[in-house]
Amino acid sequence: MSRIAQLQGKPKKIKVGDVELDLKPLTMKDLDLVSGEDNSSTEKQMELMKKLVSKVLKTSYPDTTDEEIDNISLEHLTELQTAIMKLHNLDKIIDIKDVIAKRQTGQDKKGG
Repeated sequence: MSRIAQLQGKPKKIKVGDVELDLKPLTMKDLDLVSGEDNSSTEKQMELMKKLVSKVLKTSYPDTTDEEIDNISLEHLTELQTAIMKLHNLDKIIDIKDVIAKRQTGQDKKGG
């Protein structure tokens, strides 16, 4: 195994609702699914999130159908989003982006 091959992500067990899933992380070729613009419309962001959830579920469970994904209850959407962000360590990146944005607008100062 090469050094670079060791950088491939490992599946993680994540519980969504009452279901435990073994989710496989995406790879560099899927970067477009997580690099949406901060100022894009809510509709575009939701479409991108749907594609991201679908890609992760189909990568983890190749026999998953589009219909199964379309029928996932919206009550699980936030859990799935959070799980996927944690799976890819993107929850930390989002926090950093929020901090930078607040600093740029001066919101991190007391009373502002």
